[in-house]
Amino acid sequence: MNLASELKDCTRLISHFGRRSAWRNALWVLRDMAPRLLPNVIVYSASIDACGRGSQWALAMALLGEMRGRVGLRPNATTYTNVAGACGRGLEWERSLALWEEFLEEGGEPTLSFCSSLVGALTRSRRWEEALCTFGEARRRDLHPDAILHIATIRACGQAGRWQAA
Repeated sequence: MNLASELKDCTRLISHFGRRSAWRNALWVLRDMAPRLLPNVIVYSASIDACGRGSQWALAMALLGEMRGRVGLRPNATTYTNVAGACGRGLEWERSLALWEEFLEEGGEPTLSFCSSLVGALTRSRRWEEALCTFGEARRRDLHPDAILHIATIRACGQAGRWQAA
């Protein structure tokens, strides 16, 4: 088996554990890869997602720092989306919003998935105004909001009793 296919297998396994909120197992696979295999952005993004699904936002943030610092990888939109989602599940909406701003400052092109993740984080924390602004930003950037983003934004406004804003 070559290293590229081994890396793909590890990524699949991490994703598998992530879908089952088995973040400890996902991190074990990530740590077990070294030093033979060097994790890439995709591996880290999958590991961050596993932490987020397991309600481990602090670990997701730590992995983001690790991949940038010690490993020297540049996070992509998926990475940021997964970290923002993890923070949102932990009701850390300020961190999710800060990640959005950091991503834009670094010249990142926002995706509909990132906007949806951010609106979800804001909705969970009952931050309807920020959710509405994010929805507006998605429209200004021509991201063509889908049903998921519409529903999340409506939910955010509805929870605050601001149906007219939706």
